Amino acid sequence: MSFIKNMRKGLKGYLEQDTVRLRYYYIKRFLSTRGIYLPLPYLINFSREMWMGQGIKDQHPNPETYIKADGSTAALFSEVLPYLKKEDRILEIGCNVGRSLKYLHDLGFRNLSGIEIGVKAVELMQKTFPQVYRDSKIMVGDAVKIIKELKTDEYDLVFCHSVLVSIHPKFNEVFSQIARVSRKFVLILENEGS
Repeated sequence: MSFIKNMRKGLKGYLEQDTVRLRYYYIKRFLSTRGIYLPLPYLINFSREMWMGQGIKDQHPNPETYIKADGSTAALFSEVLPYLKKEDRILEIGCNVGRSLKYLHDLGFRNLSGIEIGVKAVELMQKTFPQVYRDSKIMVGDAVKIIKELKTDEYDLVFCHSVLVSIHPKFNEVFSQIARVSRKFVLILENEGS
């Protein structure tokens, strides 16, 4: 099943608990693709709760979906790799099971850190990529809160792959926090249609 189908299935399962919330979500999504944004009282914590619960009681998305690297992993780093040194400090926001960190680890980077909200994803990282997990600093919790505790200019590269789209606009201060903790590069790849 494709990533999008998994997301829709997980979203639908969560929202079926409340038909009003489901209808509101679909209307909001339809209008937002046309530049009209509704207030989001039902959805402020939706993505946060969904990602925290991934892998628990068959909730979607399943973190196993994020083990295998695809072409987007190499593409994400293609422009910045020539400017990085192996000793540079790198932070991934929303590292999930760690496939992007593994990619960098395989290239010889060792000062790796990650923030992940899903406990099951981090547990799967420990099993699937044990060396990457041991060699990295993984912080479990809400990136919006954790990043505020990090030092200014602590990292040479801060990156995320399809994560910021899941953070509610109410927490847009995460963008300035990303810029604050990175002293060199910020790298973001988002799927705006998700």
